[in-house]
Amino acid sequence: MADKTQNPNEKHHNDAEFAIRFMREKIMPNARRIFLCLLAVVAVILLATTYLQRTRTARSAALAELEYADSVEALAVVAEDHAGTEIGAKALLRKGRMQMQTDDFIGAATTYREFLKQYPGSRFHTAAGMGLAAALEGQGAWQEAYDAYVDVASQAQETGGNEFLAGEAWVAAGRCAEGLGDTENARLAYENAITHGTEAIAATARQALVRVQ
Repeated sequence: MADKTQNPNEKHHNDAEFAIRFMREKIMPNARRIFLCLLAVVAVILLATTYLQRTRTARSAALAELEYADSVEALAVVAEDHAGTEIGAKALLRKGRMQMQTDDFIGAATTYREFLKQYPGSRFHTAAGMGLAAALEGQGAWQEAYDAYVDVASQAQETGGNEFLAGEAWVAAGRCAEGLGDTENARLAYENAITHGTEAIAATARQALVRVQ
């Protein structure tokens, strides 16, 4: 019976021949193409790395600008330079808050309206809406402020999970309705604050409700 066991030396020889033939027939004719493909991959990796590095550097610089902006004018510059980004959105919100702190209610209302127009899908949308309502209330624009507070309260209820904001907005809406002399809408607003707000806000709303009963 013939011995079918392959000699190890013969096997290595066959493997070497196969490798040489593969290099000659497959690799060498396409060497230039393979080299160019590898070069392209390396170039893409380098470009991606450079882009990410520049993006991180630009974001760090933008955050530094926002951090050191300590005036309405400086925040306006940051908001304009980074319009359409989260940095720009935060700059506008800070600008609005700073204007509120100095009782510049007209300027704050303008800033918050600008924010709501530029960043309709922002996660800070309700905060800007609340800021606008407060700025309008500060001007004594009771009807506009009432409408703005009701919008914020309704949005907070729709999204859920923010009883504090919903309750606070309803209490403020009731306060504006009282400013208008509209006791019916004031009563409804305070009742909504009791229903949809936190317990602490509900307690405040109950006290206010006594005034308009």
